[in-house]
Amino acid sequence: MWVVPEHSAAAIVHIPKCAGTSLRRSIETLPGVVVGPKYHDPYLMARRPGGSSPSDRDPLAYTLEELAEVRRTAAVVMGHIGVRAYLDAGFDSIRILVREPRSRLLSLFDQYERMSDRPVEVGKRSDALVEFLESDSTRTQGNNFIYRMVVAGGVDDDTFDGLTSAGREGELLEFLIDEMSKALPSLTGAYWDHEVARAHADLVRERFPELEPDGASDFPEVNVAPEFVQSEILSPAAQELMEQHTVLSRAVLETLIDAGLLAPRADEDLRADFEVTAGRHGFIVA
Repeated sequence: MWVVPEHSAAAIVHIPKCAGTSLRRSIETLPGVVVGPKYHDPYLMARRPGGSSPSDRDPLAYTLEELAEVRRTAAVVMGHIGVRAYLDAGFDSIRILVREPRSRLLSLFDQYERMSDRPVEVGKRSDALVEFLESDSTRTQGNNFIYRMVVAGGVDDDTFDGLTSAGREGELLEFLIDEMSKALPSLTGAYWDHEVARAHADLVRERFPELEPDGASDFPEVNVAPEFVQSEILSPAAQELMEQHTVLSRAVLETLIDAGLLAPRADEDLRADFEVTAGRHGFIVA
């Protein structure tokens, strides 16, 4: 563990598909802000298009030494960097943006569909989603991904599978609380994906007080949603897989709410979020 120096930059965990790009675009021109495609954990962002694997040194990845060094000179650091890496590099002020986890999976699915450049036959997108949810890419970047980015410890796939199996809810909750307790003291803010303006204002108020932010919520979010002419029913198989893939991530959100870091939201509000997102991606939630 690195010793935290007198100066320590504010850290932002950019969880992919959680409106982090909107926040990045709002702060990247401020002095001392370091943003970009950088990440730390090769496991989390492995097998990206263009190469890289968990065993290869990726030119886009920070080592802990590099991350610790940029912390000493920057005002804010933002990247696809998990809480665990920020903690190990000595950061003590960490913020995160989160999203209803099933909505995040749909957004990730759409991104992969665009990247694959393989048009899906009309009426077959739900089947394509099931195939995506069962793929290796979902396992590394989708399966309980908010959890993977927020907890302070590392968890392998076998542990994930075991903890999310039926009948182990008590053990799952105990494990989650233990892992989250390591991160909570260094988390200074958590924001839903629609709270980019507030996240921006809070960060500027703390790190750039000379700018005198008014906290107004008129900040223009940059969020381009796909458009589909036709919609189809989101299959029960897809919905079941999405539930399985987000058990730990949903528990993280509840823990953050209980800790007073994340604004409370009712289950019906989160379901409404999911239904709206599904509609934007060409699905009807039956």
